Amino acid sequence: MLQALVWFGFFGIMLAAVLVFMAVTKMEDEKDIAVLFYIPVIFTGLWLFKEVIVFLWPYAMGVK
Repeated sequence: MLQALVWFGFFGIMLAAVLVFMAVTKMEDEKDIAVLFYIPVIFTGLWLFKEVIVFLWPYAMGVK
């Protein structure tokens, strides 16, 4: 539970940093904005994939 809260806090900080960066640079190109938005999404997907692998690995190996 705590790890999830820490991760969502980290995600929120990244999103805020992206918004600040966009405001500072005044990015009008939607493609650049999409790339910046997808970076935290990709990291979140990779993290969830790692969590699933770590959780299911003992079952896959027949330990449990």
